[in-house]
Amino acid sequence: WLKPCFGKLGPERSMAGFSAEEERPLLTGRTAEGKVKSNGIVQTLLNITFVPWLTFSLTGILFLICFHYLPHLVVALMSSWAALCLCGLIVGKRPKGPNERQGLERSALILCLVAIGSGSVVGYWNYTKTFGVSDFWALGEHRQYTNVWPDELADAHRDASVLVFAEGTRPDVRLTAWYSSSSEGKFCVAPIVTKTSEYSGVMNVQYFITGKDCCGDNAFTCGDAAIPGAHAGIVLQPKTDYLHAALFGKPDIDYYTEAAAMAGAKYGINVAKNPIFVDWAADIQAVEHSMWQKAKAYCLYSSLLSLPLLFAVALAAQAAESMVIAQGAAKDQKFDPKV
Repeated sequence: WLKPCFGKLGPERSMAGFSAEEERPLLTGRTAEGKVKSNGIVQTLLNITFVPWLTFSLTGILFLICFHYLPHLVVALMSSWAALCLCGLIVGKRPKGPNERQGLERSALILCLVAIGSGSVVGYWNYTKTFGVSDFWALGEHRQYTNVWPDELADAHRDASVLVFAEGTRPDVRLTAWYSSSSEGKFCVAPIVTKTSEYSGVMNVQYFITGKDCCGDNAFTCGDAAIPGAHAGIVLQPKTDYLHAALFGKPDIDYYTEAAAMAGAKYGINVAKNPIFVDWAADIQAVEHSMWQKAKAYCLYSSLLSLPLLFAVALAAQAAESMVIAQGAAKDQKFDPKV
């Protein structure tokens, strides 16, 4: 089906390389005598569905594995594949008669372009979402600090991916606050304090524990906050990607910043200008493993979901092409001077 990009075809053969008599069973599922040929239908649907689905799946895998370290290569590969599909569409647009069978080949090329676009959006979301692929790779790129006290300035740990706080550090659930969004849910924050500061009052807050839809009045169950021995956190990396904002809206860290400001105003505490937000964890390695598993599962499930959708589109294309062929044949018969 990519032959138009690499050479000329004879006038008696279609883009797929079949003659009209050879292609009729593949397009309509019927032989010249009108008998149903079911394997022709199956072959046609598979031809239309498989390559776009493979394109969608490979795009997601590239964003999962390669995009973080080789973004230009991934963009170049996707652009080259899209250009190849466009080449097939442009070269394949020849004057058509009523009996010419090029619709299905063009449908496959168009589906490939759709797969490149949708696969890029899905893969990019998996990469940039909070604790997605980008945050997973960042764990190995940034520093990990230990024995951090909650009153240490956040600016001293801007390059952190993991903060292990001193023993006895915990969230102060009395100072829980949240920012509610009708579309995104409830963004919860609680300041990180020590046992002493929890009972004497928090004056300056540099670090916040975060979570979504896991808090209420005097209640905070985000992450591993309910585990008494937990005293570490995975840092939420700030994302200033304008493409992410254009496609998916504000990043989660912006909502957490709003929630932290609300906590300062509500409880009269001094919040750092740019506090550090963390996901509270009792076992950092377990959370890191969970992040990678979730990213892979998202890639797998999106690929599996795209398969029946593409198959349904291919089935619709098969039905539409059969109708076009039938109408063309009826029109030829109507205006045939021999009839």
